[in-house]
Amino acid sequence: MRREQLEENQIGLYAVALAVGTGLGLWNPSFGASLEYLISPMLALLLYSMFAQIPFLQLREAFANKRFTAALLMINFI
Repeated sequence: MRREQLEENQIGLYAVALAVGTGLGLWNPSFGASLEYLISPMLALLLYSMFAQIPFLQLREAFANKRFTAALLMINFI
């Protein structure tokens, strides 16, 4: 899959992965226990793939709008 296709289908892919994981865990609990060591690496991979899509070089332009930044900070810390 290309990056654009992954972005368009990201929610569906997550939903399918959750359903498959839940099904396997309920069907055979020992199967889930044997794969427990993969949780942290998979979470790291998921977070990396999500944050890799953020255009960090353009964040400076986004925070140049002082009213937006002030509103964002107030909402996050209230």
